[in-house]
Amino acid sequence: MLYDQVLNKHMGYIIKACINLLPDLQSIILYGSFGRDEGSMYQDQHGSWHPYNDYDICIVANRKALPGDVKKVKERLARKVGINWIDLGQFSPEEMRCFCPSILNYDFKYASKVIYGDQMVLDLIPEIKASALPMKEAQILFFTRLYTLLGSLDKNGLDQNLRGETSRFFRNQMAKAILAIVDVLLLAKGAYDASYCKRVEKVNELYPEKKEFLVLGRWALEEKLRPQSSEMSSQEIRRMYQSVHYHYFIEMYNSLSLHFCKNLNDPQDIEFCMKWQPLSFMKRLYWFVRYCGWQVERQISIQIAQCYIAAAWNPENIIIKNLNRGIALLRTVDPQLSTEMNWDEARLQAVRLRMEA
Repeated sequence: MLYDQVLNKHMGYIIKACINLLPDLQSIILYGSFGRDEGSMYQDQHGSWHPYNDYDICIVANRKALPGDVKKVKERLARKVGINWIDLGQFSPEEMRCFCPSILNYDFKYASKVIYGDQMVLDLIPEIKASALPMKEAQILFFTRLYTLLGSLDKNGLDQNLRGETSRFFRNQMAKAILAIVDVLLLAKGAYDASYCKRVEKVNELYPEKKEFLVLGRWALEEKLRPQSSEMSSQEIRRMYQSVHYHYFIEMYNSLSLHFCKNLNDPQDIEFCMKWQPLSFMKRLYWFVRYCGWQVERQISIQIAQCYIAAAWNPENIIIKNLNRGIALLRTVDPQLSTEMNWDEARLQAVRLRMEA
């Protein structure tokens, strides 16, 4: 079955399920990579196309379905279309009118398509200029994409050969890390774009001196659009991981330095800014007093722990100081964890706690 035929068939399933969930809905919106016609698809050995990304769906309605009902629909749809995850959100028209500048909202307005209902519904969202996107978005991208450095491999880590789906997953995660770097580089120039293809084009124009990274950027775009399952030796895995890891921390530290107005060079700097910089501290205090915010503190600890553990990796030797601090932070969330974990054990525990948070 051809790419477009598969996509149209899946959209039919999704539209029917959403209407059954909320018969009086106003619109159904496909956003994310498939909304911008850049969704990841791959062909199996029989030539059939399959989605590799999740589908991101939003229902616009004046009333909202119950969370339990939404969860059931998501699970049924994921099974039906053969995909790991379907994100099904809900907004009212009034909520859409109040969208503030963010990458998520920018992409939602300019890189989505209405697959059912009122075709003008996206006009409810106020205009968002790329130059108005705050550097706070770099912090969100940094912590979100740390997963790519921690959860892209199983317990055997870098010392294994990969083939088939495990290779496809690893390569896709490395591509996501690189494309996140593209995003923060464009944020710094006020030049973000909703299209992956245009982002890579722009970063080539704006940063011609970053020759090694630009090669990675072009590779990541190809990998994002058509994920490959090429067999990889442990040496190839290690080389790719080392290159992505190096560029990730260099460029993310630079972007976070712009956001926090402070020169950041290591996880200790990140921890200080996340916890003790005046604005960060006031937010933590507000959430704690207002909502007894232990859950917020838990999430911050997990985020910072991920940073320490990811930064602990080094091609020569693990940086024990960073690893131990990361483990100590994980143990504030789960005291049953061992203090003697190696790097692979610690990164997988960080992933587990992140998923459970």
